[in-house]
Parts: sequence; structure tokens; C-alpha cells
Amino acid sequence: MKQKVNHRRSIRKKNHDYCDPGKYFITLVTHNRKPFFGKVIDGKMELNENGKIVLEEWMRTKELRTKMILHEFVIMPDHFHAILEIKTKIQNPLASCPENGPARDSIGAMLGNFKAKVTGRIRKNEAFKSDKIWVRNYYDIIVVDEQANQTITSYIKKHPQP
Repeated sequence: MKQKVNHRRSIRKKNHDYCDPGKYFITLVTHNRKPFFGKVIDGKMELNENGKIVLEEWMRTKELRTKMILHEFVIMPDHFHAILEIKTKIQNPLASCPENGPARDSIGAMLGNFKAKVTGRIRKNEAFKSDKIWVRNYYDIIVVDEQANQTITSYIKKHPQP
């Protein structure tokens, strides 16, 4: 029997340690860009029950991840943008970052946990029981300086807000 070979390519920046202090602009996208989280009505984002779950879990993340600061964010019908900041180098004796997968408190681990919590709660609703909620990965931009931070913050604030 032939063994299945995994040909997934990482979209992370090569030779960058995602456990290092710094700011990151992340984007999470829904599976097939399905508008799971609400609608934009008259220029305002109207969160549905699923969108409220995303908001609740993001606020919960802020309480759980003390090594990170959560800055600006926006929930849109089919995606989520946020600026995250790692305050201090993340150390994990069980996993180096990034060679053996995401370290426990890394951005990858945090976003994986966040997506899993959101998915679990949304799937409690019978209408979404078998739906895939998110695409597999996330997109990130390393925020290199204050000008980039201001540009990204402005971009997020221009989205319709709840």
C-alpha cells in the first residue's frame, strides 16, 4: 500500500520565529467564504449568533493568553482580522518554535485553539452540525514598525463595525 504524502506548503515567513515578541496582523477566513458571522446592513456589521460566538471567544482569548496583547480586530461576515502582539519570547520546553509545530502559547497554537472553540460552539446548532467553519490555515503579516501598525489599524477601523 502506498503511503500518503503531505505536500502542504507553509505560508509562514521562512526563518521567522513566531514565538518572538512583536505584532502580527492576522486574517482568518471562513470555509468557501461562507458568511457565517452576520451581514453588513447600511454600512454596519450585524453579528448573528455565530458572530457573537466569535466575539465572545476572542474576548475570552484575551483573558487566557497573558503573554499576548490583542489589539484592533473586526469580525466580518466571512472573515476575521486582528492585530496580535507577543509581549515576551514564548518559551515552551515541550516544543521548539517553529520546528516541531506551534509552541503552546504561540500565535499558531492560540489561533488553532480559538478556531476550535468557535467551531465547537457553532456546531452545537443543528443547522451547522456538519459545516466546516474555517479554512485550514491563517494569513499573517509581521508588523515591522509603527507606520505599518497605524496603516493596518486604520484598515481594520474602516471595516463596518458592530
